[in-house]
Amino acid sequence: MKDELKSTENVELYSQRSIGIATFLGGPLAAGYLICENCKNLDQPDNGKKAFVLGVVSTILLFVGIFSIPDSTIDSIPNQLFPAIYTAVILLLVHKFHGSILELHKENGYKFYSGWRAAGIGFISMLILLAGILGYDYLTTDYELYENYESEMEAFTLNESQTIDFYDDLETKSNYALLQRIDNFIIPNGKRILK
Repeated sequence: MKDELKSTENVELYSQRSIGIATFLGGPLAAGYLICENCKNLDQPDNGKKAFVLGVVSTILLFVGIFSIPDSTIDSIPNQLFPAIYTAVILLLVHKFHGSILELHKENGYKFYSGWRAAGIGFISMLILLAGILGYDYLTTDYELYENYESEMEAFTLNESQTIDFYDDLETKSNYALLQRIDNFIIPNGKRILK
């Protein structure tokens, strides 16, 4: 343990609190990055790579899980529940694997990266996630819905045109011709649009 302390004297690390803030803002992706940086500074690059990959995979699994929950269920869950859960899990893991190193680093008065820097990384991670979510939403848009909208709007426009023509013909056509137009065109088109 003392060898680890000597090796942390000249390096900056992210504190457990900073990792928690960044995780809450940017999800497991931010946590994976910050833990990876700590591991690099502790001469544990392999563990850092594993942490980053685990952060990416956890983020993907988290959002696949969230998107698979029905909207009615997701609407009844408080917004902060998921971030609180994954932040708690990350903090437990950080405490388990680097807790003693970070505590001794702090006790000896060694440098930590700014909490603002960690929050900025969390914010950048949040933007990356938002871009991914919006991209997913854009790519999986239900085009059939738009096609149905267009066909219904065409029918509505046709019905409106026929209705305007009907009112234009009030002065020039016979009552019988007007009733035939109502029975044969206007009422059937109106019923079809209202379905």
